[in-house]
Amino acid sequence: MATRKKAPRRVAARPSRANRLERTWTDTRSALRSAEARVGRKVAELVEQTGLPTHELQQRAEAWRVRLGQEGRKARKRALAGLAELQKRARRDGRSLSRGVDDAVARALAALNIPTRQEVQELSRQVARLSARVDRLRR
Repeated sequence: MATRKKAPRRVAARPSRANRLERTWTDTRSALRSAEARVGRKVAELVEQTGLPTHELQQRAEAWRVRLGQEGRKARKRALAGLAELQKRARRDGRSLSRGVDDAVARALAALNIPTRQEVQELSRQVARLSARVDRLRR
């Protein structure tokens, strides 16, 4: 029986952390706008029920909206700063992990008596120098 050729698997591109953070931020803002609309409806009901002056309630609602915007900007800055710190730690830990893996591989190669790349390069340079010396001696 003939075997079927497999089609290469397509891997869906994962959104970057920044894109995910931006999407989360957009979703949060959307939720806040929705909540703001609900509050507006509740304020309108309150005006009808209590008879308080509309302009006073509007001023308070506007002050609340401004405050929410300010707090939202502060939260975004804190989230971005936290993300930057996490990225910094991930890079540092990645370098540390890489050094640890390199050291472990070097120890394993030494235990198996397999030369490292540096040792092979050094031996190649020595062979080249010796070859050049032999060529000079032949002349």
